[in-house]
Amino acid sequence: MLPSGKQTKFLNRIAWTRTYFGKALLVEATARGKFRITQRGMDLLATNPIGLNVKMLKQYPEFQTFHQGNNDDAQEEAIGNVQAVINDETPEEQLESRYQALRKELAGLLLQQVLQASPAFFEQLAVDVLVAMVAVQEPMQAKPLDKAAMKALMVSSRKTAWAWT
Repeated sequence: MLPSGKQTKFLNRIAWTRTYFGKALLVEATARGKFRITQRGMDLLATNPIGLNVKMLKQYPEFQTFHQGNNDDAQEEAIGNVQAVINDETPEEQLESRYQALRKELAGLLLQQVLQASPAFFEQLAVDVLVAMVAVQEPMQAKPLDKAAMKALMVSSRKTAWAWT
C-alpha cells in the first residue's frame, strides 16, 4: 500500500507505466481502460530490450517534453543527481522518500539545538512537551497549568532528570 492508503504499490506502478508509455507514444488509448501498442511500441519491442526505464523513454522527444515539464537547464542540472538515484520510484514514492529525509534532517537539527541549550531551556522544553502530550491524549480535560501545578511539575522533573543520565 502507498502511504496515502488509497492504492496499492502495484496498481500505482501500472498507472504510471501506462502514463509514461502513453507520453512516449508507445501505446494509445482506444477506449476507456483499453490500450493498444503503437508502431513505435512495436519497434521498441523488436529491439528486445532487457528492461524499460525512464532513461530509455527519454529517447523520445514527446516523453522528454512531458518528463521535464517547465524545468530550465539550471533546475535540470540541480535535480539530475537526485533523479539518477530515485529513477525507479513513482512520483508518490519520491515525495514520500523526500519527506522522510526532510523529517530526519529536521529531527537532527532540533536535537543538536536542544543539546547545545542550557539546562533551564531543556527543563522548560520537557514541561512543554509533557503539557502538549496531555493536551493531545485528553483534549477535553486539558487545561492550562496554574503556577502551583507548573511548580510541582518542575520540581518533579528536576528529581527525575538525574535518573536519565
